[in-house]
Amino acid sequence: GLPEEQRALYEAHLHALIQYRCQPYGGSVTLFRTRGHPLVSSFDAQYGWGEFVRGPINLRLARTDPPERTAAVRDLSRAAERCRTEPDTVEPDGNPTAGRLPHSTLHFNVHYHLGLAHWLVGDFAAAERAWLDCLATVRNDEARVAVTHWLWCVRMRRGDVAGAAAVAAPIHAAMDVVE
Repeated sequence: GLPEEQRALYEAHLHALIQYRCQPYGGSVTLFRTRGHPLVSSFDAQYGWGEFVRGPINLRLARTDPPERTAAVRDLSRAAERCRTEPDTVEPDGNPTAGRLPHSTLHFNVHYHLGLAHWLVGDFAAAERAWLDCLATVRNDEARVAVTHWLWCVRMRRGDVAGAAAVAAPIHAAMDVVE
């Protein structure tokens, strides 16, 4: 069987799933789809969201590769190259926590956001490389958990379940994480 800690976690999740009762959202919802990819539930006028939303459900077409994303990859790739020769410096947090030192650095932010830019254009191999570079810059638990989340996501997306488990293995409940 499962180790006691994993079994207890599994049982807690199962109990939560059984007990959970979805409360419909009172506002409107906008769903985005890409050209050439109809929604799986396109036969349903509410696109499968009817029981979850009380307001109107709007469908919009999303561009798959707007110029801003391509420019972000280009600009952040240049910044990542400069990180090889520029010293790393601490940067202020976007959402600072009183009494805590900032948890991100210039190099962390460049590689982290380069990974996101690659993810958004669908280049998952490049996203993984950027997040591995990012992981090499981390100086604290907060940053480690943030980039590990995305590494886990990209490895799962690429079908690398063992790699996803390996990258998440060092994460534990006693880590010093606020967000």
